Amino acid sequence: AIAGLWTTGSGTIDRPADSDVYFLPQRPYCPLGTLRDQLLYPSMPDHLMGEASYNPPDPKVHRGRASRSLTDDRLLSILDSIGLRDLATRSGGGDARLGLNVAADWSNTLSLGEQQRLAFGRIIVNRPRLVVMDESTSALDVSSEDRMFGLLRELATDQGSAGTPMAL
Repeated sequence: AIAGLWTTGSGTIDRPADSDVYFLPQRPYCPLGTLRDQLLYPSMPDHLMGEASYNPPDPKVHRGRASRSLTDDRLLSILDSIGLRDLATRSGGGDARLGLNVAADWSNTLSLGEQQRLAFGRIIVNRPRLVVMDESTSALDVSSEDRMFGLLRELATDQGSAGTPMAL
């Protein structure tokens, strides 16, 4: 009902705009593309902006909201914060920057725990005001789970001081 998928019933639900809400499921969606694309999802990658052939899986895709302002250094820093920087280094044959541009079938390359950590990276990238979570840390060990929730607390605090608090 919150996502607008369940249309039966009556009443109203007040929530932020679609671009300010992020749903974090147990098994995150990993679109075909580069490691950079995985982090930027659901933002439309810059190289696909304006291309008629681009069919996002979600019609409410964020059109470039995050993808235009993040440097390679920032993306690598985000990967580091979620414990996946080595993924970029391995993918790039020892060069993490090159690894950001490696395309792979990430849903079959990454373990479920890595996919879940990557989804937390997407929250850092997209900075939604509301995050709806459903078993989104089920494949993480206690230490990794604490680390991910710590990142969310930091993000909520940062956004709160900027006047747009984050809700979980």
